[in-house]
Amino acid sequence: MVPIIIKGVGIDGFGFYSSLVAMVALFTVIADLGLEMYLSKEVSRVRANTGIVNSLTIDFLFVRIGASLIGVVPIIYLLDVSFSNPSFEVSTSLLVVYFILINLRPLCIMQGLEKYKESSIVEFFSKILILVFLFLMDFSEDGINKAILALLIPLFFTNVTYYILLLGNGKDDKYKFSTLRLRKLIKDSSGFYFSRLFTNLYLSSSPYLVSLFLKSDLVGIYSVIMQLYKSAQMLTSAISKVLYTRSMLNNIMFIALRLSVITLILFIVFAPFIHVYSSDAISFIFNVEYVGLSNYILLISLSVLFHSISSFIGYPILVSFNMENNAHLGVFVSGVMYYLFFLSVGFLIGHDLFTVLFSILVADLTSLLIRGFQVSRLYLSIEKIV
Repeated sequence: MVPIIIKGVGIDGFGFYSSLVAMVALFTVIADLGLEMYLSKEVSRVRANTGIVNSLTIDFLFVRIGASLIGVVPIIYLLDVSFSNPSFEVSTSLLVVYFILINLRPLCIMQGLEKYKESSIVEFFSKILILVFLFLMDFSEDGINKAILALLIPLFFTNVTYYILLLGNGKDDKYKFSTLRLRKLIKDSSGFYFSRLFTNLYLSSSPYLVSLFLKSDLVGIYSVIMQLYKSAQMLTSAISKVLYTRSMLNNIMFIALRLSVITLILFIVFAPFIHVYSSDAISFIFNVEYVGLSNYILLISLSVLFHSISSFIGYPILVSFNMENNAHLGVFVSGVMYYLFFLSVGFLIGHDLFTVLFSILVADLTSLLIRGFQVSRLYLSIEKIV
């Protein structure tokens, strides 16, 4: 997907496009209200009761529609203020619809029901649709809007498919709207929301933040590197969510620690190859060249290592021992550290590609250290009992 867009609109255009999508992601994170993490666990707990699951699905829909309608206002405002680039035209309507559709995506409920096979098939065909649209489109004119449209249409069909799968089995269950239940849902998910807010903000919307300091071509290169980071992160997060929804397993600590050791070994084995060959591979795949690119790829790979281990030992282990607030702490502090480091460096010496990537490394390392300390204390306390 990324190479096609870069080929169509250039690295400058891709940087501008990434900033737009990241700006939408900024308000998507704000509108999440913690439902992604909370509902995946809550739905897993009650998944045998179709009526309750359907009720939670519709509650999710109501809350996200309300949050989306509020979030539309600042998006329209920022489009007028921050994205007045004469080289690229942007359709406000397309971005608003994309924002709403992203918010209504009920993937967390599918994961809570452990419908991993169904969701994987839906996501796979969604990606295929995106690629088909990108191949068929001519980016020589109005390329940015066409790239957004290529995301929007498959997302619409993905959402429709998910809701058919989720609500198709509960036709006999009557839904009763309750503002009290919606308020309770928001309140119960608030712990996940505030603990992960800063982290989710920089993970999802950092290209927009970086675009305030760097030129479009550097934003484009940063976005390419972040695509690699997020791809690896999606894999480890998917594994972590499977562990999290099954966190009542007696051997969850052993499984999580074993995965962490395997991940560390894989990094040690492949790090030399990443440093030697990553620059040529990126240049070939994405048609992007930049001095020292392999060093930046190695740096973000180290961040992936820290994030992966932190994800494996975080929520899956700590929640299974009723230490949910401890699990929140590592995510919250890491998000705060990112912004403190990013803003401090920007104020003292200014930003370049290295400093914006190193900010992510600092955040991921912070999360790993806090969670590693918590899990080690938990392990020692268990050993004393045994």
